[in-house]
Amino acid sequence: MTDATIIEALARCPLFRGIDKASIGQVMSQVNYRMVHYDKGDVYALEDDPCRNVDIVVSGELSTRMTGQSGKYVDVTRLRPGNVVAPAFIYAEAPRFPVNVDAATPVEVLRMIPDEFKSLVDRNAAIRWNFIGLLSNINHFLTDKVRFLSLLTVRERIATMLLREAKRSGSREVVLDKSRQELADSFGTQKVSLIRCLTAMRDEGAIAIDGKRITIVDAAKLR
Repeated sequence: MTDATIIEALARCPLFRGIDKASIGQVMSQVNYRMVHYDKGDVYALEDDPCRNVDIVVSGELSTRMTGQSGKYVDVTRLRPGNVVAPAFIYAEAPRFPVNVDAATPVEVLRMIPDEFKSLVDRNAAIRWNFIGLLSNINHFLTDKVRFLSLLTVRERIATMLLREAKRSGSREVVLDKSRQELADSFGTQKVSLIRCLTAMRDEGAIAIDGKRITIVDAAKLR
């Protein structure tokens, strides 16, 4: 993998927000790291495995999934180029993975040991503050995810997702980037329950469905 590809991915990483590519290259030349490859389907980490490294996704996607004793699981998020893997757990008192992590596609990660990353943070104030901001955003994301999965019904989860995406894009038309099964997994529900709710919303005139394209017809009926 070329240095240019690595720098391009790091430029999308929240750790390097506000730092130009030339400076990123200079900063990374001062630390020791290595590239690690995972094939599609490889297990990156299992829940409760020790978190020994600081990894930044350079290419591909990692899938994170929380699994219960019954076998029921919830897809938590996808880690894409620029994402740091489990940054909130690297320096925890018990640095262990809270979720299972698998390679959804072939993946390349840039890997540093925690002490090497600490030296990077200590030397660069911008990266240090970006790291603090990254941890704060993760706390917000996890709090929102817990509320989403524990306090909302399946219908409310779908409605919330559609309204958020519509607001983000500025359009009533939402194009899903997941299959029905993947969407159900992210909601922590069964595919049949998801389809039943979507069908009911359509029959009530709240939405129109065309494959992965969903149009909000009457937003009031989603609230």
